[in-house]
Amino acid sequence: MEERIDLLMAQGKYKMAYDLSKEGLSMDPSNVQLLTVLATCALNINKLDESLEITTDLIGKQPWNAYHYYLRAHVFLQKNNNEEALNLMNQAIEIDSYNSVYFELKARILFSQNKYKEAEEAVKIALSIDAQNTSATNLLARILNYQGKRKESEILMDSVLDRDPENVESHANYGMQYLEKGKVSKAIEHFQQALFKSPTNEYAQHGMKLAMKAKFPLYRWLLQFQLFMSKQSSNVNIALIFGIIIMMRVIRTAGEKIGGIAEPIGYTIVGILVLIVLSTWILDSIMTFVLYTQKNGRLALNEKELDLAKFTGIQLLLIGIGVILGLVVDFNYLHIAGMGFLGLLTSRNFVGMGLEKGKKIAYLFYGVGSLLFLGATVLGMIGNEAASMLSTGAIFCCVIYTWVGNSWVR
Repeated sequence: MEERIDLLMAQGKYKMAYDLSKEGLSMDPSNVQLLTVLATCALNINKLDESLEITTDLIGKQPWNAYHYYLRAHVFLQKNNNEEALNLMNQAIEIDSYNSVYFELKARILFSQNKYKEAEEAVKIALSIDAQNTSATNLLARILNYQGKRKESEILMDSVLDRDPENVESHANYGMQYLEKGKVSKAIEHFQQALFKSPTNEYAQHGMKLAMKAKFPLYRWLLQFQLFMSKQSSNVNIALIFGIIIMMRVIRTAGEKIGGIAEPIGYTIVGILVLIVLSTWILDSIMTFVLYTQKNGRLALNEKELDLAKFTGIQLLLIGIGVILGLVVDFNYLHIAGMGFLGLLTSRNFVGMGLEKGKKIAYLFYGVGSLLFLGATVLGMIGNEAASMLSTGAIFCCVIYTWVGNSWVR
């Protein structure tokens, strides 16, 4: 049975291995090896709570086994709890400090937290233990690239490709670097090579979808900006948000004080800045919808992205209906467009693209905002002065979600 389970796991058939290990445990409930397999399979088929429960039991049975801490860290990573995952990896390394895989995972966690120097130190320890660890080498290449050391990063990727010309992660890394440079065609070439070797590789799939969207110039600019911002610490991102708010306030106030042509120019600049900021939240959803409208693009989308595309399409339809009715029938119908715009702001978390807490926040803001916009539309049609207050409240929902809610979720 154990050989068959190992074969199924090697083939990526985790559900079948899960069922078989369950069967084995029914006859031998205390078998640690089968429990470890079951926890691994549960992790890979997204039964995270079950995997968490099993690893708790395993650590209780064998607190000296570093692998159980490593496995449990993976569960917390899937749950987006990086701090607990890092704590577990430190415990695993304290037990066994001669396993390169443990230092590699620690480096990946630190990298996801934008702690590049610490991540570099950890992955270099991994490579000092096992210089042939290509996964760690590729990770070091990514970390160096994020620190602006592109040449060193490329040397590392080339060294891997010299040994393994079809290495998936190296091709995907090259693809992402070319996207940063705005060289979409070269990026697609590398992503295609990675996916030819490993069609289900999530990193390469993600890069290919970004490259397909980047064929459109506006999204290409936004993507380069997003890739740049992803390398910055959370403090830098927060500082940028408040910096833009202060800058808009200063420009608007200066324009009003100077008067004349300076005032409309000031408002125009502020409007452009607002559009740029808002585009960072909504353009990715719109481009996902654009891919959905194309046959080849639709095939590249996963289930959640298909849901995102459909939800985005509904919001774009609302905006279109609101604008047409507002211009042709009554100005108050523009509130419907506002409801659609709020939907675009919340779309990625509304359909489950982000964290669980993101979905809850999105439901709250979109629910309250939509009711306020609809109320403003109805009251505005009958000439009620309260309509403007409801509109203000709905717009306030947009602003709060964009500047606070969405930032906190991400």
